[in-house]
Amino acid sequence: MEGTRSKGQGPRRAFTLIELLVVIAIIAILAAILFPVFAKAREKARQTSCTSNLKQIGTAMSMYTQDYDEMMVNCYMYHDSGQTKLAWFPDLVDPYVKNAKVWICPSQAQVWTSTWKRDWLPVGVGPNFRTLQVSYGGNDGMAGMPGGYYGFVGTSAAAVQKPADRIAMLDANTPEIWQTNDDCSGSAHDHNPTGADCNTTVSHGAVNLRHTETFNVLFLDGHVKARRNTAHVEWDAKN
Repeated sequence: MEGTRSKGQGPRRAFTLIELLVVIAIIAILAAILFPVFAKAREKARQTSCTSNLKQIGTAMSMYTQDYDEMMVNCYMYHDSGQTKLAWFPDLVDPYVKNAKVWICPSQAQVWTSTWKRDWLPVGVGPNFRTLQVSYGGNDGMAGMPGGYYGFVGTSAAAVQKPADRIAMLDANTPEIWQTNDDCSGSAHDHNPTGADCNTTVSHGAVNLRHTETFNVLFLDGHVKARRNTAHVEWDAKN
């Protein structure tokens, strides 16, 4: 009869508790091995996306330089003599980018956000809007991306001796890195951290090590490299 056990067939055997525990233990071991691998793969994908962002920014900076008589883009600029209309480099090169997401690194948990001296701009988020968000810091300490006040001309690309060796911008905690002393504090960069004040798992001064203790660097010639440290000379655009 259907549904009845045939003669001679033994009773069905279920998994024992020990067998279940062994299977669970094996799954847990495999998960412990694979999860860090998956996490590294995800971070590598985010770093690749960040690299793409910086390459697009480098292209936009080059186009800006060509359109402005070989003058490099400023790290920031005031558009009025009263210094109330402040624009940062994302605002200045936005016509060549036109994508607010390019300025956000996917690995940065807390993106730098500011509305300071931006009341003159329309309400919104992104370059040339009231609220600016940016993950990258410009080299404003040694003429790599000079800062600018009202009427400030800037630095000519011709003044740069080795653009492939000079930092334009990189993964940072602030949009402006203007101190070039190596002390791990404030807006200072740091190429070789020493001392108790240096948190090497988070940042070197204003530089942010957000890609598995490395950071992406855009150089003035437009190429991008992942670095753990920088050389002090790389911050000086004129030598």
